[in-house]
Amino acid sequence: MLRSYLEEFFGRRHDLSRTLDLVVLSHPHSDHTEGASALVEADPAFDVLNLLDNGEPGSHDSGRKGQLALQRYVTENEGGYVSLSESDVKNVSGVSNAVIDPIDCRRAGGVDPKIVALWGRADLDVGWANDRNNDSVVVRVDFGKASFLFVGDMEHQGLSAMLESYEADPRIFDVDVLKVGHHGSMNATTPDFVRVTSPKIAVIQAGDTTFINEPHNAYVYGHPNRAAIRMLLAEDGGVSMTREPSQVRVGIKEKAWAPMHRRRSSPACAWTRPSTATVGTATSP
Repeated sequence: MLRSYLEEFFGRRHDLSRTLDLVVLSHPHSDHTEGASALVEADPAFDVLNLLDNGEPGSHDSGRKGQLALQRYVTENEGGYVSLSESDVKNVSGVSNAVIDPIDCRRAGGVDPKIVALWGRADLDVGWANDRNNDSVVVRVDFGKASFLFVGDMEHQGLSAMLESYEADPRIFDVDVLKVGHHGSMNATTPDFVRVTSPKIAVIQAGDTTFINEPHNAYVYGHPNRAAIRMLLAEDGGVSMTREPSQVRVGIKEKAWAPMHRRRSSPACAWTRPSTATVGTATSP
């Protein structure tokens, strides 16, 4: 799917010369790194100028192959590379440099998007840090007047630790659009995190719930989960932009689903098509 999207995109944008200024791999699980093959095996090739990830994958990480392949691809082509850990974040402004934020479109009449990394590999001697999901690279992007937060698969203990590290000033998490963590899993959204981010729109990448014969999919895991959706739609700090009322299917546990009524902007792949869960589906009240 990624390969098809990129071919279509660069088919329209010949001026970009099949070049990606930055690729971010949140963590080495296969559902986050399988697309690396579309980049390293393409013919004609894609040029990846910079890579941000959380470093050396473990020997048993399901996404090890893809993450290592893209690391090699970028370094062999003399691209920029940053392996980020949470200890690299020294203040509440996060981390940014020429690799993490290599893009400036002002000379072409566009804007200069600001990209900053807020979290990375958790090299901490606590149990939750042994979960690769909590090693996710977390990135904020400001594009013009709009702001976006991407949290990978961070789970509730990792989210709490990250917020605690920004306790002096958590405003950097306050965004317009939240890419919901861990595909809308019940263990990756917390009331505190929703209040701090106060998103206008929440986007959930969960996949197609009809692929019931596949071993790993939204149907099997019950993504997005009803508990997470309820937190996102809470009156106290939840998603603020509204849309036409609709009824959607939400997971209540693995392979178990129930209908739910919504009026706020929390689009998910499972409610449309796998490739079309975008903020463009939302409307103001």
